[in-house]
Amino acid sequence: MIMKRIGLGVILLFGLSWQAQALTLEEAVSGAVYASHGLKSAYAARDGAKAITEQAGHMRLPVLTYESSYSYGNDPVYVFGSLLRQKQFTAADFELDKLNSPSARSNFSNSLQLEVPVFTGFRISNYRRLGETALQQADASAVYARQATAIEAMQKYFTASFKWELARIAADTAASTAQELSVADKLKEKGLVLGSDYYAAQALLGSIKAVQSSLGREAQAAASALNVLMGRPAGELREELPFLKRHLYALQEEGAMQESLARRGDLSSADSAARSAKILSDMERETLLPQLGAFARLQTDTQAFASNPLRQMAGVNLNFPFGDFTRQDRMARREAEHRQASESALHLRQSASAQLAEYRRNYESVVAALPLAEAARADAERSLELFRPLFRQGRQSVLEVARAEQALMSARAACAELVFKIHSYYAALLFVSGGLDDKAVSGLSAAVSGEKK
Repeated sequence: MIMKRIGLGVILLFGLSWQAQALTLEEAVSGAVYASHGLKSAYAARDGAKAITEQAGHMRLPVLTYESSYSYGNDPVYVFGSLLRQKQFTAADFELDKLNSPSARSNFSNSLQLEVPVFTGFRISNYRRLGETALQQADASAVYARQATAIEAMQKYFTASFKWELARIAADTAASTAQELSVADKLKEKGLVLGSDYYAAQALLGSIKAVQSSLGREAQAAASALNVLMGRPAGELREELPFLKRHLYALQEEGAMQESLARRGDLSSADSAARSAKILSDMERETLLPQLGAFARLQTDTQAFASNPLRQMAGVNLNFPFGDFTRQDRMARREAEHRQASESALHLRQSASAQLAEYRRNYESVVAALPLAEAARADAERSLELFRPLFRQGRQSVLEVARAEQALMSARAACAELVFKIHSYYAALLFVSGGLDDKAVSGLSAAVSGEKK
């Protein structure tokens, strides 16, 4: 019993400690990827593409067709042929009256035919190429859908963490300013504080509290969006996320990052779409080629099932589709679709290259600005420390102290914003270059939590 109680206690403590842990970036991304309907749609597209490849393989197999029919009539040619097929023709059926005006006759016909493709005008090989290209396109789309889900979850996580940090900074400033105003209350009684300065400082405190309230709600809005992405109720994540740790990332050379665009899933998918359009254009052009097939047929015809004679037939079919006046129009449409798909792929690559250059410049600018902002924060801290004793000696206005508090809040917020942008721009850089895989997500998660040095 003692051991059981100890075991239950350990389990309970472990559960409580697990619940107390804040959601990590990697957990947020994993939850969003698991719940992503866009990714599930890409997987379904892959199944469809795989079916095209399998269809191409099955097109080489013979086709077995069963046909059954019943007919009744007195058409002379029909009656004459039915008698022959039923092996019921006699010498009396040569009489002119029976030939010209035969009695109505019924016929039950059943047939089984086996057809084997010999030459299909390259349709089978083209379908195989089309299936392989569609499979490549689906795989690339799935990679892109996964990374797009990851970056969306990351940006919501970064935003919620950043807004909560701003709210905490505002809360610290409000508490510190309120403390200074409590000192001002005592000085006011001694006539050492001007009424106008006092109420102006109160107004500043009110604006800081308003900012704090607004930022807290903005943080909760971003957290709600993150919850929905992870397939949870919007209000499930209520605890504040810790702020992102300061971390500077090492960038690849710009040329290497441009070359890495080939890994990006949507670009690979667009290239595959262009190849598919080219294959369809080739298939339309090759519709003029003949198609050759062999067949074997078994057929029975009877009237009353008393006898059911069986006949056999075998042969070769040649289909040569010339004289189709719509072929040129179809070819022109397929060629236009190929040009459109090719230009769309080039346009997407151009846009991706522009995004990569933009995010790289943005990242470099915030990295350069961070030391300056940190120096400004240090100056704001020193300024406030110098104001406080002067104010308490009655040599400085409470308004000046409140303004110094607000200046420090702005300096702290500026540093927090730059740290937020460093992580946000770097994640965006990885995404637009196609490198936001599981390993990169783990590295980012370690960096924002301070585990990566």
